[in-house]
Amino acid sequence: MSELLELERRIETFKAGKEKCGLLFDVDGTLYRQDILRILMLVRMLKALVRNPFKLYRTIKIISVYRKEMELLRSKNGASPEGQIANTIRATGYSGDVVKECIDFWFKQEPLKYMKLCLRKNIIKLIKDREKAPMLLGVYSDYPAADKLKELGVYQCFNTIVCSQDEDVKALKPSPKGFMIAAERMGLRPDQVLYIGDRYEVDAVGARNAGMQFLIVSGK
Repeated sequence: MSELLELERRIETFKAGKEKCGLLFDVDGTLYRQDILRILMLVRMLKALVRNPFKLYRTIKIISVYRKEMELLRSKNGASPEGQIANTIRATGYSGDVVKECIDFWFKQEPLKYMKLCLRKNIIKLIKDREKAPMLLGVYSDYPAADKLKELGVYQCFNTIVCSQDEDVKALKPSPKGFMIAAERMGLRPDQVLYIGDRYEVDAVGARNAGMQFLIVSGK
C-alpha cells in the first residue's frame, strides 16, 4: 500500500497548478509483473512441448532471438518494430510461417490466460480510482495492448491507446515519437502528461525526450 500512496502523492504533485493533464501508462512490466508471467509461460511451454524436444528447442530459440532483436532495434533510435520479425527469421533460419506462428501463440495468445495472475494491484487500483477523476488516461506500449487491457479489467478506463506498431508511429521506445503522438491523441501537450513505466532506459528516456515528466515504478 505504501507504493500506492507514493504514486498518489507524485500524481497530486504533478497535477498541482495544471488546468488540464493526463497520465500515460506503459503496459508490459508496469500494469503486470512481466517476470512472473515469463516464469508461468516457461512452465506452460515445458509442459506442452516436453515430449517434442526439437519443437521445444525451436520455440525457445525463436523467443530468445525475438527478444534480443527487439533490444537491438531499440538501440537504433527511431527504428521501426517491423524489422523484429524479419530479423528473427533471418537469425534463426526458420521459415516465416514457423516464426510468426510461434510469436503469435507465445506472445499474443497464450499470455492472456495468465494476465490476472500477474497484475500489479496497486497500479490497477490507481487506474480504476482515477477513471472518474478529472484526468485523461492513456496507454503507450511497444506491443498491441487492447487485449491485455481487457484481461486486466482496465480497457474501459483509457480514452487513448497507442502502440509503437501503429501506422503513424512505427518507432520503438525510447524514440520520443510514440510519446508525442499519444499526447496529441489525448489532446494534451507533452508537458501536461506524466508517463508511468518500469524501465528507465526505455520509458524514462523516451518520455523525457518527448518533453514529458515520468515516474518509474519498481519491479517488485
